[in-house]
Amino acid sequence: MKPRIFIPCVVAIVVVIALVLWPRTQNVSREDAEPPAAVAQDSASGMGGAPVSSPEGRSDLPVATGSAISAGNSHAPDPRATPTGRAARSTPPASSEALAADLPDPVATATIQVGTHTFRERSNEHGVFNEIRIQPNQPVAVAVAFGAGEAGQRVVAMVEDGGTLQDGQRVLPMELDAHRTVAFQFNTGDNRGIYRIRLRRGTETKLVQFWAGEPLALATR
Repeated sequence: MKPRIFIPCVVAIVVVIALVLWPRTQNVSREDAEPPAAVAQDSASGMGGAPVSSPEGRSDLPVATGSAISAGNSHAPDPRATPTGRAARSTPPASSEALAADLPDPVATATIQVGTHTFRERSNEHGVFNEIRIQPNQPVAVAVAFGAGEAGQRVVAMVEDGGTLQDGQRVLPMELDAHRTVAFQFNTGDNRGIYRIRLRRGTETKLVQFWAGEPLALATR
């Protein structure tokens, strides 16, 4: 066969083979480039936030939003968790009992009878009354009205610097009357100086003070 005839024949054969194989290579490349519809929907539901339509054109399929939303997923984030990952704790409100314990005791009043003189005093926020001037061995009558309490509550009077309560006692238990008041007698000793009587009602205390005799002279340099 002459070369002039052989070369065109070979070229024609190559062209025919190329035309036959061309559709197959196109299908293979398309299959590699385009994933199946199910895979595309899965990837879209896992990464995007747009609704995925069903084949009938509905948008009622569940769509993920980037976090686990399944009710049975034990790894779903707790909405009560703080940004640090720790569970948020609610601070309980302070109780009224704790706040009441920090408040000062109610103000009380004292009526003190010394001879023919009557003194009426008010306690400070710590339950302390001012000193009353008396004489050694002088009896006085004391009535203290508490600012809070109920009738029948127990009150205990105790002397701290000598002297005696009625009937020669140094500790005298009493009860609040209907006016939340206790009354008792007190006798100072022979010594000059301060005499204090402490009244205790539960955790509340009041302090009645007397000074017997002349006040002490100030020290001079």
